[in-house]
Amino acid sequence: MKGLHTLRSVARFGFHAVKNATPLAATVRAQRAPRFAPALAGFFTQKVNMSSTSWADPKKLSDIVKLPLLRKLPPSEAANVWSEYHKEKEDAFGDVFLKAPYHKMIERGTITPTFVIPVPLPNNGFMTMVTQWHGNRLLVTFLEEYRRDPLHARPWCIVTFYDDLLVEKNMALARGECKDAQLSKKNAEWLWGKVKLFYLRDDWYESVKTFNKEPAEFNFNKHINYVLSMAKE
Repeated sequence: MKGLHTLRSVARFGFHAVKNATPLAATVRAQRAPRFAPALAGFFTQKVNMSSTSWADPKKLSDIVKLPLLRKLPPSEAANVWSEYHKEKEDAFGDVFLKAPYHKMIERGTITPTFVIPVPLPNNGFMTMVTQWHGNRLLVTFLEEYRRDPLHARPWCIVTFYDDLLVEKNMALARGECKDAQLSKKNAEWLWGKVKLFYLRDDWYESVKTFNKEPAEFNFNKHINYVLSMAKE
C-alpha cells in the first residue's frame, strides 16, 4: 500500500473509501519548517536557514547538530546530548535507536506503511491518528481530517530518522516534530511509543500486518479499546 490512497481498512469502519488520493507526503511541499532553538552546550547549530526548506525536504542532521563534535563523543554521551536537547523543546522530541531495531523499524515500515493509533484525551475521549511511513520518515495525521479531505490532509507530526552515526556508533537518531497544536508534544510522544511497540514487537506487529494485508480481518473497535486501555495502566 503506497500512500494514503483508499485506506480500505478505514473504509470498513464507516468511512468512505477515497480512490487515487495523493500520498500524505505530497501535502507538505508548500509548508515552512520552524526554526530551531539556540544551541545546547555548543553541539547544536545556532541558526538554520529555512527560507527555501519545506517539510517535504527533511533537514540533514548537520543542520541540527554539529556533527564533528557529536562524532567525538562515546555513543552513550552522544545519545544523552541528543535526548537532553529535545527535553526542553516544546514542539519536538528526540529518540535513539540501536542498529538492529532501527533496521527492523524501517524494513517493516516499508512493507506495512500504514496504521491507525488512538491518542487518549481528557474525560475518556480520544482521537484516532493515521500513521504512514515514507522511507525514513513517519507522517502522522488526524483520521477525521484525512476522511474529510484526503488530498490535503496535513501532517500533525513528522518523525525523521538519521542514520549518520549508524556505522561508527551503532545507533540512529530520531526526531519528532509536532506540526499542529492539537497534537501536543506529550501526546505525540505517547503515540510514538505505541508506534515503536507495534512495529518492533513481533506479537504486536501482527495487527499492523493484518491492517495492511488483510484489512477485512482487522477489528477496529477491539484495536482502539486495547490501545486506550494501556493509557489507564
